[in-house]
Amino acid sequence: MGEGDDEPGFIRLEFAELPPEEMLSRAQDFHQQMAARRTTRHFSTREVPRELLELAIKTASTAPSGAHLQPWTFVAVANQELKSSIRDAAEIEELRTYS
Repeated sequence: MGEGDDEPGFIRLEFAELPPEEMLSRAQDFHQQMAARRTTRHFSTREVPRELLELAIKTASTAPSGAHLQPWTFVAVANQELKSSIRDAAEIEELRTYS
């Protein structure tokens, strides 16, 4: 047992260690996926199923944070007019940041 394991609220991480070859294979696959990412400013107008959106937000909320404070807020906006206003404000902020 490591230090602090007996503290209330401590949850031990249970995981199955993979063989080195499997870890390397997974790491290479992950690197290829990450290397293929690109920033885009052109987005599809197709509707995203609500269940998929909720799962993406649920997954994002599991990201580690300092002292487990999780200082983020997620908002899903469906109203096109509001989306445009948010984009306009973000672009103004971006210009100020990068100028």
